[in-house]
Amino acid sequence: MAELKNRLRGLLELSRSFQQQLIADLDPAERNANGTWENWSVKDELAHVIAWQLNSLARLAALLHAEALPDFSETEKINRAIYNTNHDRTLAEIIAEGDRACADFMQLVDSLSEEDLIQPARFSDQEPRSLAAQIMGNGYEHPIFHYAEHYRRRGELAQATQLHEASVAAVADWPEWSGLMRYNLACFYALSGQKEKAWHELREALQLRPDLREWSKQDTDLASLRDDPAYPAL
Repeated sequence: MAELKNRLRGLLELSRSFQQQLIADLDPAERNANGTWENWSVKDELAHVIAWQLNSLARLAALLHAEALPDFSETEKINRAIYNTNHDRTLAEIIAEGDRACADFMQLVDSLSEEDLIQPARFSDQEPRSLAAQIMGNGYEHPIFHYAEHYRRRGELAQATQLHEASVAAVADWPEWSGLMRYNLACFYALSGQKEKAWHELREALQLRPDLREWSKQDTDLASLRDDPAYPAL
């Protein structure tokens, strides 16, 4: 029991450390910058990540209390609402909200048994994913994707690469999450023009997570690979 819970806590802490490093790397102008819907500032990026953590926590609470599950299926509409709601808030306010979300995830992990965490559809047939998978999704994978993407858009490829590779290494023995994190790494390499590395990671990712194969055929992040003669072989 303790092993899974310690693993989740450690990965949540790792994700949090990446966020703290991202914030520490900002200069004063970036800390106070307002972005646009088309070009998010780091504050917009963090607000988006943290809002989805709060959404995840709300859904988890509903599952645990046998309440009606909130519907977060209209992601584009929700993302726009998150942006509008947080646009004029300060970075300090958003960081404080993130601290609370992280603490709530930790408290939730501590309060649950391994069986509660790992069993799919444990509390409702309407939610087939395990609680651990939901915690990992918005507590680990989704934040790291956005932090690395922020570095990539700034042209800081070394930082983005380091973050992606560290996040893959941390789940190397967990096939479900190793596959997804390697898929994200493949997308990063494709977007940054590193096709050979992208191909390698994509092949490895799809071996671990064949359920991502259909999505990969339409994922715009992988568009640069589709003209390659090797692509149909995937």
